[in-house]
Amino acid sequence: MEQALATLLRTMVHHATVFLADAAEFYPFGGVVDRQHAVVPLSASPGGNFPKSADVLALLDKAIDEKFRQQEIHAAAIVADTTFRATPESAPMNAVRVTLLVPPAEPAVHYYPYRVVAGKVSILDHIVY
Repeated sequence: MEQALATLLRTMVHHATVFLADAAEFYPFGGVVDRQHAVVPLSASPGGNFPKSADVLALLDKAIDEKFRQQEIHAAAIVADTTFRATPESAPMNAVRVTLLVPPAEPAVHYYPYRVVAGKVSILDHIVY
């Protein structure tokens, strides 16, 4: 299972960097580890051309909760484009936030501060909360 979680995390960050390289931003998305330990991407859309990220996150949460309830998955990740401050005094940095869900443990939140220059994405750090 540890290998599947590492693959889930690595895959989610990879997808985020592809989206960032293409558009310099992305809507929230997710991924799950299914019963066969395969990583499966997950997306959600409330419809419309420019949905609010909060609405997309709510749909992802609902879908993942249902998959856990139906015992279809072992783990899940929700990925969002956000900002991160190391301390309240520090300047905000763009970051990929990956919330890793592996019940019954508390969610682990991973931040990957990044920079995009000329379509190239550089991950600057990996911070876990």
